Amino acid sequence: MVWQKRRQKQESMKRLSILACIFCVFYSCSSTNNDPYQQIDGSTMGTYYIVKCPEHDQSLKSGIDSVLLEFNQQLSTYIDNSLISQINRGETDRFEISKSHIKKTFEISRLIYTSSDGDFDPTIAILTNYWGFGYTGRKPISQVDSTRVNSLKSRVGFDKITFNCDDTFCSLDKSVEGIKFDFNAIAKGQGVDAIADYLRQQGIEDFLVDIGGEQVLSGKNAKGEPWSIGLNNPIENADYRDIIKVLQASNIAVASSGNYRSFYELNGEKYSHTLNPHTGFPERSNLLGTTVVANSCIFADAYATTCMVKGLEKSISYIESLPDVEAIFFYNNQDSLDIAMSSGFANYIKE
Repeated sequence: MVWQKRRQKQESMKRLSILACIFCVFYSCSSTNNDPYQQIDGSTMGTYYIVKCPEHDQSLKSGIDSVLLEFNQQLSTYIDNSLISQINRGETDRFEISKSHIKKTFEISRLIYTSSDGDFDPTIAILTNYWGFGYTGRKPISQVDSTRVNSLKSRVGFDKITFNCDDTFCSLDKSVEGIKFDFNAIAKGQGVDAIADYLRQQGIEDFLVDIGGEQVLSGKNAKGEPWSIGLNNPIENADYRDIIKVLQASNIAVASSGNYRSFYELNGEKYSHTLNPHTGFPERSNLLGTTVVANSCIFADAYATTCMVKGLEKSISYIESLPDVEAIFFYNNQDSLDIAMSSGFANYIKE
């Protein structure tokens, strides 16, 4: 195992502990008057989407929007009549196999749940709702009730469901009533992959797809070079132009996770949206954030969240055990911000 570290002294540990700001941003690939690539953008999954690719037919945006509409109609917990919302309400436990997005979500989630020893667990929805980070509304709790958390935790566990498909239908069997699903830790990455697949079906091989910072980089940019993206300095209120690392790659997916994205304070304690499915409580460690590269964004997205649950030491070992997956870790080391990398991540760093 090879660790590569960079130490950056900070003026205040308070700034480090409050927020980890890791964003994947465009770097030296913004649109100009001479840029032959077009930019298509819009809103989805409570955030933005951006597609950069060579000039194409005007129908490309409507095609992308159609892909996202179908995707969200299956997997968005914020759409009342979506398939996952119906499943969470107990209105159905089976669906047509043609609903390929949600079928893939269950299949990949089961794989990662197993490989991560349960640290990645989409059945945690009932807990994310309790802590105020779920689809029932962003509302901080007024008091921590450990007894309530333990009771809810009894309805968490991907091993408590059986998922099977035949030639026509897929079905769910729950060994415990009240299990609910929240695929936010995997959905954006999967949505990025869905758009990337659509672009390739249109004969487009050079493109960048970005949904809320989760990205697929394919082929070359407008300069005929590999795509470059920057990682922001993970400190509170860091400007988006404050780049700590620049990645350069083609035909790869990139996803990040960090507790900067959603947290609140209660009685002097900070509670983040990263929940540990084993304890039922928000996970707290010195790992501020991580960025993962993989062959597909669905895996990169899920692995990034998994690392935030595992913490630094276990995350490095976990990532090293996965083929064709690399990661960079930003962590708090006493009075400084440190960086650790898996053995192959340096190959993606632009010098």
